[in-house]
Amino acid sequence: MSDEVSEGQTPRATRYAVWFPIRMEAKGDVVLSITRDVSASGVLVVAAAELKVGSSVEVTLAVPNDGTERIIQGTIVRVEPNEAD
Repeated sequence: MSDEVSEGQTPRATRYAVWFPIRMEAKGDVVLSITRDVSASGVLVVAAAELKVGSSVEVTLAVPNDGTERIIQGTIVRVEPNEAD
């Protein structure tokens, strides 16, 4: 993937491959997931359940090598099928 930006395009944040478990909660439903990659603008996750675009989620994660639990708020902006399934 190239980080070059053509005229009229918005620059994309650099993505880093980071795999660790997270817990997402949306409308009372809990979805256990695994991060696939992260950037300053978002997190790509692999989840066992499909969430709807626009859904607000609460994400709980334990910071790797530290174990400190963090809770962050987010919004689902894209849903794609997992080609590995």
